[in-house]
Amino acid sequence: VQKDSDTAVAMVRILVKELGVPVSCKLRCIGGVETTVCFAQRLEEAGAALLTVHGRTLQQRDHQAISDFDVIRAVREAVSIPVLANGNCRTRQDAEWALQYTGCDGVMSAVGLLRNPRLFAATADTSAPADATLTSSGTLADPRLAFACAWEYLELADAFPPPEPRCVRDHLQVLLQ
Repeated sequence: VQKDSDTAVAMVRILVKELGVPVSCKLRCIGGVETTVCFAQRLEEAGAALLTVHGRTLQQRDHQAISDFDVIRAVREAVSIPVLANGNCRTRQDAEWALQYTGCDGVMSAVGLLRNPRLFAATADTSAPADATLTSSGTLADPRLAFACAWEYLELADAFPPPEPRCVRDHLQVLLQ
């Protein structure tokens, strides 16, 4: 939908009008800073209550490049609604840096949280970041902790089944790498 920004903006406008609940939008970098900022402003004008900005283009989907946090920061500065930074938040330090650099209201993480579900937690007895126990690839170093997280994930997936069973397999594969 992002390829046709007019359609995306029209869809947001209709959703806001018809649903009666806040509508959030996720967008990627498109055609440089100015084009991305313009699109974000149009989504805000259409009624979006929150934006998540992924710092990569559609062509860079599979983590083929570092997220462009300058674009994310430009969007944050150009709109008045909350903005979440997305991309390259694989550790707690990455997330803290992204918040500080962009001024965003929060971060979104996918792969980082799949590899370490405790990414944003502090250990119970210290203020040490949860990712202190990660391997160089970003997965949990302690296999007992990884399996405990996997078991908890399976219990949650059983209680709240995902739309596709393969999601469970894919998530476990990343967690247990």
